[in-house]
Amino acid sequence: MYLKKSKTFTGKVRSVFVFFAVLLFAVSAVFGQVESKLAKELLEQAYFTSGAPGISAAVALNGAIVFSEGVGYANLENMVPATGSTVYRIASISKPIAAIGIMQLLERGLITLDNPIRKYVPSFPEKPKGIIELLHILTHTSGIRHYRRGESGKMEHFPAFEDAITVFKDDSLLFEPGTNYSYTTYGFNLVIGVIEAVGSQMRRRSAPADTLQKIDFGEYMDRYVWEPAGMHNTFLEYPPEIVRNRAKGYTRDREGQILNVWYDDVSVKYAGGGMISTVNDLVRVFIALDNGILIKPETVQNMYKIHYQQRPSSGRGLGWAVSTDDKGRLRVNHSGSSNGFRSMLINYPEKKLAVSVMSNCNWYSPGRLAQQIADVYLAAIEAKKE
Repeated sequence: MYLKKSKTFTGKVRSVFVFFAVLLFAVSAVFGQVESKLAKELLEQAYFTSGAPGISAAVALNGAIVFSEGVGYANLENMVPATGSTVYRIASISKPIAAIGIMQLLERGLITLDNPIRKYVPSFPEKPKGIIELLHILTHTSGIRHYRRGESGKMEHFPAFEDAITVFKDDSLLFEPGTNYSYTTYGFNLVIGVIEAVGSQMRRRSAPADTLQKIDFGEYMDRYVWEPAGMHNTFLEYPPEIVRNRAKGYTRDREGQILNVWYDDVSVKYAGGGMISTVNDLVRVFIALDNGILIKPETVQNMYKIHYQQRPSSGRGLGWAVSTDDKGRLRVNHSGSSNGFRSMLINYPEKKLAVSVMSNCNWYSPGRLAQQIADVYLAAIEAKKE
């Protein structure tokens, strides 16, 4: 397995940080004091009312991070404060980030959404209920099951993708692919097989297929998604590796006593829920998408298009949940929930506004807080236009 090493040990200074700093200074002159003060107050209120050990939040607007704060503690035993640079489990937000890698391959013509998943993962068995296409994987319409009781906190380490899919690959589908919706982390993990089968052609597109060396999923994500987006504190979670600023996860017993969560291993679901990151890095995803750094604008629009309608104003895009709010604004988001961690990432593409919030406990979900912070900046954006 490819392991991206923490850049905090290299001492490298990257020009992208200077770029972001300049943008931050320019934008903060317009959107700074009032909105940041309100966002900080919302963050502190959530901390005191929820009892969460730590919460971090970041806001990106017009291509720059304009708010980055933490409250409480990333580590209670050592009283390490939570900040915008604290590294949390992002859980299922891993899915749309992994999907960006798929979109890169799609826009280069290396894959198509109607390709059978078995074209890339031949070890995945044929299913009597029908053919699973890549589109079905990205929209959770494959019919592949989600966790069974007790499976979301596995302690077993899976050294390779082919080992990880043995947990579910032989099980029956829940329905004919494409006919229904059922959220599935296992199904989304097949994205790894696609990227590992085809991703090496990003480097050597003209080379014959039989001479191409397979690329590891983590290496691909680091080279083509995380690094270009400036996400230098985003990794696949591997417990033995030393990661600076990594938060610990917490739970509570029946009496409300805070406890460390039990160890679990996320190698069974690296694409579906196995990444760790910071709130700052997560809003950088949308900065990179807005600026055409990772994929073309038309490819981004395809990700944000509803490919499976769930309700009149909402459905599944390619990796993302997509909806239109009560004011007609396009809202793209994804949440995450893992052992001891909760996360939310919201984007209003037409407003160039992104909000990320994460907590290091399993009883406080930051979705409401993320939306409240987004509403602060949306109000300011719309007031400025009047």
